[in-house]
Amino acid sequence: MDSGANVTRCTLFHTHSEDYRCVTIITVKRAAATFSVIGCIFMLFVIWIFHKYSSLAQKMIFCLTVAALFDGMAYLMGEVLPDGILCNFQAWWLTYFDWCSLAWVCCITLNLYINLVKEMRTERFEIAYHITAWGVPFCLSCLPLFGDYYGPAGAWCWISNEHMAWRFGIWYIPLFILIFLMMLCYSRIIYVAKKRASTWSGTYNPNREGSKVHVCF
Repeated sequence: MDSGANVTRCTLFHTHSEDYRCVTIITVKRAAATFSVIGCIFMLFVIWIFHKYSSLAQKMIFCLTVAALFDGMAYLMGEVLPDGILCNFQAWWLTYFDWCSLAWVCCITLNLYINLVKEMRTERFEIAYHITAWGVPFCLSCLPLFGDYYGPAGAWCWISNEHMAWRFGIWYIPLFILIFLMMLCYSRIIYVAKKRASTWSGTYNPNREGSKVHVCF
């Protein structure tokens, strides 16, 4: 009887799943996820209605919106779940689409850097972007499944509290490394843009201007 009573415990506060603190966190999580899902649906509608999916930059924004939509759906899933198949699925889904969203942000940053700083056309990288942004997250999100590291993790399912090192290895350390690298990229982009603006002499470069149109539209 005791083990049956503990199958749906809120591990964040080490209490039952009906604890008001867990309920509050779940409610806030669902509210935030609802706004995220609505925003993503609106974005997809705008992209569809105005046919903004022709250039590579537009396609990448579309993919980011899709990833964010499914990521928001992950946070809308159920309440505190007991360790099992459903909990593992929720944890995998959350990890995968968290990574997909981050990967598309990184790819968009890289694409912008190559376009504006290196002044190169990036259409040939489209397949590589898709492999990176969908394939790498799939591999990373499946790794905890092999070791049964997914489970209840506070107010939702993710990598369980007993495997904190995996949380840092799978998510937190790569996250902060990528954020730092993106900050460097944007710093360089801003520096190059300001330098060109201050030294512009009035000559017209059709290749450069064409690449800018592809980036912006």
